Amino acid sequence: MKNARPQNGSGADALGKQQANDTAKDTSTQAQLVRVMQALRDGPKTTVELREMGIYQPPARVKDLRDKGHEILTARTNADDAHGYSHARIARYALTKEARHER
Repeated sequence: MKNARPQNGSGADALGKQQANDTAKDTSTQAQLVRVMQALRDGPKTTVELREMGIYQPPARVKDLRDKGHEILTARTNADDAHGYSHARIARYALTKEARHER
């Protein structure tokens, strides 16, 4: 059942996992924001990695999150995509502080 909430687990972590399950294939902006936040909580991610998760405009979603008060650093790096193409100076995003109202 898509809208069911978890019966076990606790707090924001369980809700975050449920949101991720609910939004796994959803391409709405809100669903993408949930996926980006979950990904960044696990560690820094590149534009290539976020695109592979269905986030096709990572800079726009990161800006949306910054506008909500999240602190996200951007560094430049080189990376290969899943098809073996090399990309120079792509963004690598790191969540340094979450907005108070989000967690």
